[in-house]
Parts: sequence; structure tokens; C-alpha cells
Amino acid sequence: SVVIKITIMRINFVCASAILAVQSTLFTLCEGSQERPFGISHPLAAPVIHRGGGKIDDVAKFVKNKKEAVEDLKSTADKLVKLKRGKDAILDLKRKKDTIVDLKRKKDAIEDALNDEDFSIAAYLAGRMKTSTAFKGVVDRLKSSDRFPYLVSLAISAVYFYYFNFTPPPTCNSYVDGFCVKGITGIAPARKCLGGNSHLWAWHEDIIFTIISVILPFASKTQFPLATRISTPAIIFGHGFLHKWISSKGCSIVDPAMVEMGEKFYSAFVVALTAIMFFGFSNLPGKRPTLFILLEVLGISYGIISQSLAKVAEGNAIAMLFLSTQLIVSYLGAFHPGAQSTKIVGQTFIFPCLVSLLEYLKCDWFNTIGGHFWYDFFLHISVVSTFLPGLDLLDYIPGLKKNEKVE
Repeated sequence: SVVIKITIMRINFVCASAILAVQSTLFTLCEGSQERPFGISHPLAAPVIHRGGGKIDDVAKFVKNKKEAVEDLKSTADKLVKLKRGKDAILDLKRKKDTIVDLKRKKDAIEDALNDEDFSIAAYLAGRMKTSTAFKGVVDRLKSSDRFPYLVSLAISAVYFYYFNFTPPPTCNSYVDGFCVKGITGIAPARKCLGGNSHLWAWHEDIIFTIISVILPFASKTQFPLATRISTPAIIFGHGFLHKWISSKGCSIVDPAMVEMGEKFYSAFVVALTAIMFFGFSNLPGKRPTLFILLEVLGISYGIISQSLAKVAEGNAIAMLFLSTQLIVSYLGAFHPGAQSTKIVGQTFIFPCLVSLLEYLKCDWFNTIGGHFWYDFFLHISVVSTFLPGLDLLDYIPGLKKNEKVE
């Protein structure tokens, strides 16, 4: 090895220096004589013998030079030893780093295995996991899951479903045909809206959201399907036009003179909306035959339309559409998510679900701050967020950055 070779060199130099010192001393003792002690002939003898009085100084200088050379060599050897130790330390650190990387790979592999397995049920029932661990695993996965917001919306919509089907309809005078309307005058059945009202305001804001939904795809780096870029502004505009039409009829759709026209427009809107949800918002087109999905769309649309017409007398006609849409979007987003059912869409969809529940249960208060206007506001924020797939609302809440949400 390098250290052994250097050590041998050091020993050789020391020995050589000692021999030279002894020879020089012997030559000095024989000063002035041409006789070589012990018959030794050395090239250093000549300068020592013929220099007279400076012979001792020359020998001392020679020995000093040799000693300094040995010290330099020793110093170089020490530096080489230190360098080798440093190299060994670096190699040791590299080995430790490789060990850490390997442990991380194993940790990731274990997490992937847990993600692939329904560990909250299978592992728990198999006795491989404690109840507290399983519960924490479920909570952590839900927090980080893109599907969790849709489950929240589904839960809220389930509460709405209960009140809608198993409790008496709202008696608030501002609750008309499923809408909580600001600007209603008169008492049922002679209620009318004159001038500014929730439907008219919703129409105005829906025009703005339509424009935004046309512009956003061009401002995004993500390439969106042409069908999505056309259907999204179309459905927002159609929704807004429905509000404009209702506002123009005094905010009531039970007038017999316009029921037939209203039914046709409403039916077409429901079928189009349901088709968009199934074909554009879910992954079902890649799993089921197109004909089967079309039959689902038509069947669900028929159910929504028939139930809406049945609720006209109760003043809950359009509320049936809200409820059905929320249940479908929440279900598809949670269990059959498509490319457009992103996390930001699910997060923002929670808000219109809450607003619809407030409309139904607290219209006496809710109409004082704008009523149904807020439903369209939050609903279409969710719709246009389709074109903002990289956003996450949790990133904008202090203490809930992405790298802080789940350990």
C-alpha cells in the first residue's frame, strides 16, 4: 500500500543519512591524510580532505540538508496519509448515503404496497394492523387524495337528499320553484319579481363566466379536448339563459302559458348536462360501451325531468336538478374520475353544494344576501376551474402547504 511504501522510503533515507554522517566523521578524523579509513572510498571524501579548516562545517551542512530532505519526505508522507484518510471518510459517507437511499426505496415500496392494498379493511381484518393505525392511514390518505373533496360534496348532497325527500318543502315566500330569490314581491301564489332579482343577477354573472371559460384554455399550458372547450362555455351560457328566461317571466315558471316551452328547454338542458357529466367528467367512456352510457344518460335525464315536473306544485321543480347534478358529479368524481375531475374542481364544488343546502333550509336569511346568485357564482367557479388543473386550494391555506399536509 501507499503508506507502507512511504514508510520504507523514510527508513532508507534515515539509514543513508546515518551512514553518510559516520563516513564524513571518519574522514574528518583523518584530515590531511590521503589514506581512506577502512579502505573506504567515497566521493565525499575528496572535498572534505582538501578544504582544510572548513571540513567540519561542510559535513554539518551536508548532514543538515539530508535531514531536511528526510523531514520533507516525512511531511509529504503525512499529507498522503491524511489524504488517504480523507478519501476513506468520503467513501464511508457515500456508503452511508447509499444506505439511506436504499432505505428510502424500501420505505417507498412499502407505501406503494399499502396504497395498492385497501389496508384500512383488508390488512385490518387480517390482523396486520391496529385500529388506530388503520384509522390514521384512512385519514391521511383521504387528506392527500384527489377524491376526498368529492366525497365531502357527496355527503353534503346526501343531507340535501334527505331534507328534499323526507321533510316538508320550504315555506319561505322567497323560495320559488326551487330557487331562493332576492327581489320577490307579493305573496304566493301571486308572487312576482320586478327589476333586480337573483335570476337576473345570475344571468349577468354567467355571461362573465362564459367569457372566462372561453379565454382560460388559451392561457393554460394544458391542452384540453375541443369538446371540453366548447361544452363548458355552452353549458354556463345555457344555465345563465335559463335564469334570464325565468326572470323575464316574473321569476315563476308555473304559468300554464309557458309551461310547454319551458319543459322543452329544460329537458334539452338536462339531457345535455347529464351527457357532459358522463362523457366529459368521468372515465366511464373507456370502461363501458358508448351505447350503454347513452342509455344511462337518457334514463337518468328522464328521471330528473319527470321528478322535476312532479315537484312543480310543491315549488321544488328546479331543486330536483340541483340535487341530481350534485349527486352525479360527486359520485363520478369520487368513484369514476375522468381527466377533468381534478382536485381543484372537487374542492370548489363543495361550495355550491353548501349553498344549495342553505337555499333549501335557510331561505328566509339567505335571500337577504342575494339568494340563488351565490349558487351560480360558486358553481361556475368550479366549472371554470376545469381549466386550472394544477391548483390546490390547500396551498393557499396557512399551515397546509403540500409538503405539510401528510407526513
